[in-house]
Amino acid sequence: MIADTSSFILIATAAALFAGGLAKGMLGVGLSMIALPLLYTALPIRDAVAIMYGPLLVMNVWQTFQGGWFLTAFKKFWPMMLAVVAGSWLGAKALVGIDAKTLQIIVGASVAGFSLVNLLQPKLSVPPKHALWLSIVVGVVGGFFGGLTLFIGPAVIMFMVALRVPKDEFIGTIALVYLLGIILAGVTYVAEGLLRVEHIVPTALACVPVFLGMLAGQWIRGRVNEDTFRKVLLIAMIVIGLNMMRQALF
Repeated sequence: MIADTSSFILIATAAALFAGGLAKGMLGVGLSMIALPLLYTALPIRDAVAIMYGPLLVMNVWQTFQGGWFLTAFKKFWPMMLAVVAGSWLGAKALVGIDAKTLQIIVGASVAGFSLVNLLQPKLSVPPKHALWLSIVVGVVGGFFGGLTLFIGPAVIMFMVALRVPKDEFIGTIALVYLLGIILAGVTYVAEGLLRVEHIVPTALACVPVFLGMLAGQWIRGRVNEDTFRKVLLIAMIVIGLNMMRQALF
């Protein structure tokens, strides 16, 4: 029975990570938002966050320095990035002390809410005179969710889309924002005992199914309707998020 349970956990974990990588390869975003709630079906939520840390760190280091946008992104968005760092620290501290059911509700609501917003794709715009203070608010909010759930992206993505940031600059900037938030959150996780020695090997091995999923997603991207895939995926994530909330509440 124990062996069967261990095998299920291993298979479910690998499948969740592969699914996150698949979404990343097809859509360019969504690794943590897809993989984390699926990981929760097999693992305690804090262990799921710890295992997700390695793939997110590796991927965002690579993306940050790949396109040569590092300096441009930092010069243009440094107030938001500092806000992300501050928010990440607050979120990581909250993760350590928050009740597990409350955390599950927050993760479920975040997954469902952000998926719904992305599905509806509202036409957002940011007047230039409000861009600075909004970037700081978005940075704190995004960083807090990043430290708490590793979902740094959704709030920041919506803000940058509203600013009409060009595609290549967008990818470089969002990767740097992720990286700064993830590094600070990781330091706090280690200091607070959430990310421990026993997580090193699992989080390193987690990079493998994520990478394979990315390769598969990139291969599939040119062979299926990307918009249909995105809509089906987001609807599925809304259902998963609502189900997480249901489990915690009832």
